[in-house]
Amino acid sequence: GKERNCFGWTSQAVVSILAISWVQGERKEEGAHRQRGEHFPQTHARSSCSMAAAEIFDKFNKLQQVTYAGVEDFSDRLNFEVTVILLLVCCTTVTLKTYVLSPVACYIPNEVGAHSGQEQYVNNYCWTEGTFAVPIAEFHIDNSQPDPIGVYRDRRIVYYQWVPFVLGLQSLMFYLPRVLWGMMSYNRAGTDIGHIIRTANDAVTAMARSMQSWCSTSVEGWSSCFFSTTRSTVAVKLTTTERLRGSFRRLLPSQRLGNWLIFTYFIIKMCYIGNAVGQLYLMHSFLGFNASYFAFGAAVLQNLRHGRDWTQTMIFPRVGVCAVFYRAPAGGNYVYSQCTLPINMINEKIYIFLWFWVITTASLTALSLP
Repeated sequence: GKERNCFGWTSQAVVSILAISWVQGERKEEGAHRQRGEHFPQTHARSSCSMAAAEIFDKFNKLQQVTYAGVEDFSDRLNFEVTVILLLVCCTTVTLKTYVLSPVACYIPNEVGAHSGQEQYVNNYCWTEGTFAVPIAEFHIDNSQPDPIGVYRDRRIVYYQWVPFVLGLQSLMFYLPRVLWGMMSYNRAGTDIGHIIRTANDAVTAMARSMQSWCSTSVEGWSSCFFSTTRSTVAVKLTTTERLRGSFRRLLPSQRLGNWLIFTYFIIKMCYIGNAVGQLYLMHSFLGFNASYFAFGAAVLQNLRHGRDWTQTMIFPRVGVCAVFYRAPAGGNYVYSQCTLPINMINEKIYIFLWFWVITTASLTALSLP
């Protein structure tokens, strides 16, 4: 529609008028020479005009490359750029500690670790099957029961094996609204910003002989955009219902009215906020906290401030208990193994930081709503 071409016509008009002003200046100089009876060579006029046009084109030719022109603000870049980089750094750190270095080191009773290879077996077993967040003094194995460790099943810790993958998933979730915005704003929201820039570049690099035609077309199109309401010669009497219907239509998102891009940007903002809320719920569920620890970042800091460490709260425990099934010729029994979890010291710092970071990011995004 005419509204969609306003930007292109306006940019063409500005550049065209700039070039034509050079030509008009040369014509005035030629007229002054003729009034004084002086000879003004046509070749000089043409060469001056050509030099003027060439100077304009030379300056604008340096802008041939169309760079990205978006409407993302600071909070958007905080979501899809800064947060993604932070999550990838955390993911890389945890991955190195988890799958390259030693994430678990277990104490093995003599009757299990006396033979070669059993120490590595116990470490791998406790790493893959998980440990229990139970103080060693309270952990008892009753081999007479069908499930000797059944009472501790709900205190099993298995999340540390999956932390690198979850951090990678979180980074993708933070970048997903950026991808949606790119898909929706590129030639679908009523305005293709890249097309506008390319059109402007084409206008300033066009041949000088087409400037006059462009100028007249641009002025006509610009006038039709902003003064089309004055061209109507027949008054149309609208009923109250029709006026209300027309007002309601103007409130709806429309490419014709040019407000679809604003509506799309608002939806993307809500996606960023919804993603932040979902991230908090994901971290809470993944770490296995109960409902009272939904604000686990603030809760952990509160515990540390009051001198309550992991041995009392069992949040991100550094030491866990592992029950290893040891098969013997006469059957088999469970034996316990006490394991250190240095990876949890890193996980604790990462997730406390991420909890406050996501809260801050969501708050800044909410404040930036248009």
